[in-house]
Amino acid sequence: MTDRIVVASNRGPTSFDRDERGELVAQRGAGGLVTALAGVLPGRDATWIAADMTEGDREVAGGVEPPDTGGDVRMRYIVVEPERYERYYNEVANRTLWFAYHYLWDTVRSPVFGRDTEAAWQDYTEVNRTFAETLAREPGDPAFLIQDYHLSLAPRFLRELRPDARIAHFSHTPFAGSTYLRILPTTVREGVLRGMLGADVLGFQTGTWAENFLFSARGLSGARVYLARQRGVRSSCVCTRSRWRLLPSVASRKRPRCAESAGRSRRSAETGRCCFESIGSSSRRTSREGFSHTSCSFGRGQTGAIASRFSLC
Repeated sequence: MTDRIVVASNRGPTSFDRDERGELVAQRGAGGLVTALAGVLPGRDATWIAADMTEGDREVAGGVEPPDTGGDVRMRYIVVEPERYERYYNEVANRTLWFAYHYLWDTVRSPVFGRDTEAAWQDYTEVNRTFAETLAREPGDPAFLIQDYHLSLAPRFLRELRPDARIAHFSHTPFAGSTYLRILPTTVREGVLRGMLGADVLGFQTGTWAENFLFSARGLSGARVYLARQRGVRSSCVCTRSRWRLLPSVASRKRPRCAESAGRSRRSAETGRCCFESIGSSSRRTSREGFSHTSCSFGRGQTGAIASRFSLC
């Protein structure tokens, strides 16, 4: 296991374009995600994979040597055809998932889903698959940190390609309640839920949004959801039980908040534990069984914390 980190997101922290002299220059990427992770990645062995935003990005993706940005993060770009990107990004990610997660529809009159939605969903699926295939080609055993609702399906596709990968997905938006989420077409709703369940760890901004995900996942065929938690503690982490190890010493403890999908590897039948690193903490402990583990918490303003390190025990 290494400390190498691979981040995947729709937009990257750096974009390239030609200036008036025709030279390739770097510009800081737009969006709050860059700011959220800015304090975590410097000084680490990190690669950031994003969709191309400019012609310069496409040149870099094609093999052109980018200028030195003076940072620690290596950039890689995925080239997406403009028409496909329009449907993946605007039709599905923004006009469908964003609206659902923020309760923005006038449900008496909208939304209306049809064949155009089905076609856009196919493009969304293919872009997520392309991201997963690119991630799967990364060497070694990095921690994969997949970001936000644009890449909801990538964790599952990556899990299929690399079953033992360490995968986290963080949602930088709300997650709608299970009733409202049912406005979405079944293919879309279940695709998003099963896609996210491909990760070992799911991070949300609040405990309420984590619970919303769990209640929705509970409606999936073949999924098991455990909502038990310590008294007075509301976690915004969800462990999907994809790579738990048997820990006899915790057999009598309550199950953590988790979701488990059918067909996943179950290394722990009735016991299990997901352990992560605390915000701002580097205290790594070793259990009596010899497994290295840490604790975890997420909160608003701490969206980049999972990028530091995580392990499953």
